[in-house]
Amino acid sequence: MNNKEIKKEKTIFLKPPNPAQLEYIEHVEGSALVVAGPGSGKTESSVNRCTNLIVKHRVLPSRILLLTFTRSAARMMRAKISKQIPPGKGELTAGTYHSVLNSILRTYSHIIGYKNNFTIADESDAEDIIQLARTAVIGEAKTELFPDKATLRKIFSKSVNTKTPIRKILEEDHPDYKERDEKIYLIQQKYNELKKSNNLMDFDDILTNFILLMQSDNVIRAKISRHFQYIVVDEFQDSNLLQIDVLKELASEHKNIVGVGDDFQSIYAFRGADHNVMLDFSKHFPEAKIIKLEQNYRSTKQILGLSNAIMEQAKYKIPKHLFTENDDWLKPQLVEPDNLFEQAEFVVDKIMETHESGIKLKDIAVLVRSGYHLNELEMELKRRGIMYMKFGGKRFTDSEHIRDVISFLRIIQNPTDKISLNRNLMLLESVGPKTAEKISENISIDIEGIVLTNNRLFEKKNYFGQLNKLLDLTNVCLKNNWTTQEVIKKFLDFYIPILEKKHDEDLNKRKQDLEALVNLSGSDKNKILENFLTNFATDPIDSSQTKVKQSTEDNDCLTISTVHASKGLEFHTVFILNLVQGMFPSSRTVESELAYEEERRVFFVACTRAKKMLYLLCPAFMNDFNGKGYFTQKSDFLTEIKELNELTEVYDFGKYIKEKEQNISDEK
Repeated sequence: MNNKEIKKEKTIFLKPPNPAQLEYIEHVEGSALVVAGPGSGKTESSVNRCTNLIVKHRVLPSRILLLTFTRSAARMMRAKISKQIPPGKGELTAGTYHSVLNSILRTYSHIIGYKNNFTIADESDAEDIIQLARTAVIGEAKTELFPDKATLRKIFSKSVNTKTPIRKILEEDHPDYKERDEKIYLIQQKYNELKKSNNLMDFDDILTNFILLMQSDNVIRAKISRHFQYIVVDEFQDSNLLQIDVLKELASEHKNIVGVGDDFQSIYAFRGADHNVMLDFSKHFPEAKIIKLEQNYRSTKQILGLSNAIMEQAKYKIPKHLFTENDDWLKPQLVEPDNLFEQAEFVVDKIMETHESGIKLKDIAVLVRSGYHLNELEMELKRRGIMYMKFGGKRFTDSEHIRDVISFLRIIQNPTDKISLNRNLMLLESVGPKTAEKISENISIDIEGIVLTNNRLFEKKNYFGQLNKLLDLTNVCLKNNWTTQEVIKKFLDFYIPILEKKHDEDLNKRKQDLEALVNLSGSDKNKILENFLTNFATDPIDSSQTKVKQSTEDNDCLTISTVHASKGLEFHTVFILNLVQGMFPSSRTVESELAYEEERRVFFVACTRAKKMLYLLCPAFMNDFNGKGYFTQKSDFLTEIKELNELTEVYDFGKYIKEKEQNISDEK
């Protein structure tokens, strides 16, 4: 192909873009912020922009970096781009911050004092290490009020991601602990020492160590930045200040960075996301172009009318007005049942009615602010025999038995990881933290593998036989170049008998989880142990991934979910429960303006999941945690909308009750 023929190449779009989308797609040089409302074709536009760079501007795919907040989103977008470009062009780099930076650090980690087989410690691992650091600083005796390991991890992470001193975080979030700031700082130092000595990095370290690498060597910084000539950041509103520093380093040689997101959908402050990163984009990346995608292709005019009104009350925002060319439909329905049980019965009745009208259960969702708000509904769904999938609960990867297996794999990947070794040692009968530490102190790593240096200290202990089995198994796995699945199967031969002794009631469920882990480890992307552990840490497995997909034609399931877990999804019909003061907005947010404003955005996200029908439920009577009843107040997010009566329709609940009673009477 000659140059003239190359110049004639042009991007063929699957769907004609609207003017705002086209402006984004055709943006090439310099920084830009794409403010993309829900249902505005954000993902498709990002795919088309990358395609346009490759086809029209002859940019090599390998020079494009696409950062996403989930690995599944990265895989999906990369696959779409691959289908739209000529074969043989190669692939662009797409992944989460942690997966992309992890790959870079594996190459250059020696520059910042790490071996390239470092282990990534996820949240649970980090808390275990923090507990060791906590004990080293304050001992085990509970002589004073002091934060536990989970609270300490959140404090340390928030301090790093928001670049806020620990003292200030304690004053704002944990005033009861503010006088313990010096000891908490010492625990943080000890925590960092333990990670470094065990060749471990937590999630925050991946970012801070990448920045350290880039600032330590200008030649490497320039090489990495020039390699990624064009950078696109999806879901930019979920970024934090530390990630902004990462982006500045990546774009330091060219400034070709595009952030794509919606400040109205910034709802992850509890993970360190900073709502201001979008509002302050031009401060971080001067002379940035601002492009707004406001045309919605998902929802009806009526749903968007309410959604716009919700955000008109917001104090901190990039002004925008969502609109659509979709057909008119019914207004959002404002429903006021007497109590939670009537709410549950009504929702299930309407789900059945909607399903019988031809809408599949998988196209219906019930959303709540917090998982416990679903209790009464779940009881009613089970009573009526309706299949459902629940999202927003405990992750599959947080289970104790899964973490035991992962600890063994981490030892095989990184034999210097004594944190994981100690966890495996505590599987042995009569071995607790102190004994595990004593054994660990008498273990060395040499050419033979992991060796117990002083057998006499332990040979009369009742766990000595098991200890030798564990060490022999570890060394066999270290010496053989086995796949992840093969290593897991070897370990399970050792581990299952221990599990059977420790657990009785839920043993079968635990065995099913372990079987699922074996199956997951057999996929192509997980066959190599290092890849599996990286995927496990940077993209934790949801429990739904361990089961047969339930959104198929043959296995149609309702979705019940927290709003946070539903973000990015869409449904024909959506029910939002418990829209009363103290529940939505949560009582925890009323004293903080920033938290209250985020709560408003959570409500906006919930409403904009709906394509056709939206039900807003406000129970009139509830019980508190002590069982005491009280009359509720409708959510401020509704009552503050002056035109609420025009934007919604009050559902005739009295008529519904009478018809229900009549139906029951007729059946008798």
